Amino acid sequence: MFNCNFYYLMTDFKVLKYLCAILLMVVAVQVNAQDAEEVTDEELKGYAEVMYKVDQMKAEAKEKYVELIKGHELMQKGKRFNEIKKAKGDEAVLAELGVTEEELAAYNGILAENDKFKVEIKEAFNALVKEDLGAGTYNKVKRQLKSDEELKAKYDEVYASVESADQPESDTDEEEED
Repeated sequence: MFNCNFYYLMTDFKVLKYLCAILLMVVAVQVNAQDAEEVTDEELKGYAEVMYKVDQMKAEAKEKYVELIKGHELMQKGKRFNEIKKAKGDEAVLAELGVTEEELAAYNGILAENDKFKVEIKEAFNALVKEDLGAGTYNKVKRQLKSDEELKAKYDEVYASVESADQPESDTDEEEED
């Protein structure tokens, strides 16, 4: 009887061993399939163009945000804004700083405006990805950039070329014509 149970036990181990081997092969195929997801030059360029456009929107939003802060008369060119920000909503600190309701309302208004900028950028980003690239391509390129240093270096070059192509031509050509 012991031999019989030992036989079944050994058979179970063999089955388990085969199942583990099959599972390892499936995982290896999955990993290789992900590695085989090669990013084309066109996809990389499209990704770089989308990211450049988003970076431009972020820079414009940041400029507007700084202008709002420095341009508001109650924010004293940003000094008061920073003091209120450092208080982190602590009523005792705000009272110690002598922050008025009007200043607090101005501060909150600026933050609300900045939140609008962020929402606009997020919506524009989603639209750009959807229209210019496609969500699948975006996710594939993003995933590959995280794991492939060579692709990341190539992306940096492509991004730089997109950035330089957007820069206006120098005025030296016009000066030579005069």
